[in-house]
Amino acid sequence: MQLVADPLATGPRADGRRGREEHRVLPIVERHHSVIHERLDIDGYKAADPLAQLRAAGVDTGILLPSRPQDMALIEQLREEAAPYLSVFERVPTDMILWQAGEPDRREVTKIRGVPYREAGKPWPLDTEGAPLNFVAQFCFSDSRDLVPPLPGDVLLIFAAGQTLLSLVDNQPFYVVRWGDGLLFEWVSLGDFPLATAAEIPATPWPVMPCFGSLYRTWDCRVPPDFDLPESHDGIAVLDGSKIGGVCPWILDRDYTRLDRELGIPGTYLCTLGSVR
Repeated sequence: MQLVADPLATGPRADGRRGREEHRVLPIVERHHSVIHERLDIDGYKAADPLAQLRAAGVDTGILLPSRPQDMALIEQLREEAAPYLSVFERVPTDMILWQAGEPDRREVTKIRGVPYREAGKPWPLDTEGAPLNFVAQFCFSDSRDLVPPLPGDVLLIFAAGQTLLSLVDNQPFYVVRWGDGLLFEWVSLGDFPLATAAEIPATPWPVMPCFGSLYRTWDCRVPPDFDLPESHDGIAVLDGSKIGGVCPWILDRDYTRLDRELGIPGTYLCTLGSVR
């Protein structure tokens, strides 16, 4: 999901426990805390999994959809290897969002599902048939202000409608989110006001585990539209995955984008919500 800034957008505002990521113990690394998000230093992850060692063990190093610190450590090592080829492009800073399961200590942190940063008592958004929308995610831009234009608020809440369909295979019902026409956005400004509790969040049939993000500042390459990158460099020049700022990862992909319609569209690329594994 790619988002662009809309100058006409207006804006609204969420508690929880620190979640834990299930992985083996890694060397202690320094972690820098910014105003809202934890900022990751991935040098310890790079030292724990050197690229040469991964290749010698037969590990697939072509998975380039970063959602964990280990993924980003792999990509940075591949970038170091490809530096002579990537150095010709302008670098555009981006904040990659690296996920761990659970609810964060701070309600305003970028997250998927869980309890949103939203004012208590505010009516929950509904779809056209009166059913409650799914809370999909929130992006907090407070630590990334230098990467985005002036915005109507600090936190962007994303809601989506869904519907229950019947499987063509076994005729069993399943629930899907309507990503096309079912999205709704709310802007929230950070402030001192009562926040909605978990009890105020309507139950919906969409079973997604809550996750929250830490930030890692890195860069994208600004690749000219008519330049064909080698396949080995495609996923490391412009990063896919969840991020704030940088270069839209799909804007030059002819499988996803009508270049004659989307290049030059009004607005500025803000962020992407990518898959989490």
